[in-house]
Amino acid sequence: MSRYEEGLKIIEERCGNGKDNVISLATIAMEPNSEDKPRPYVREVDAFYNS
Repeated sequence: MSRYEEGLKIIEERCGNGKDNVISLATIAMEPNSEDKPRPYVREVDAFYNS
């Protein structure tokens, strides 16, 4: 079994079969913060994996 197939198997076991999963989604805001640095933004989203 390849690493890709192993990964798919793990995803299916943990997240498949119609299970809802809450995951964190991280992005960078378009506008910098007050120190002129990139501003990370993280939020939780409901993920649904359907194989």
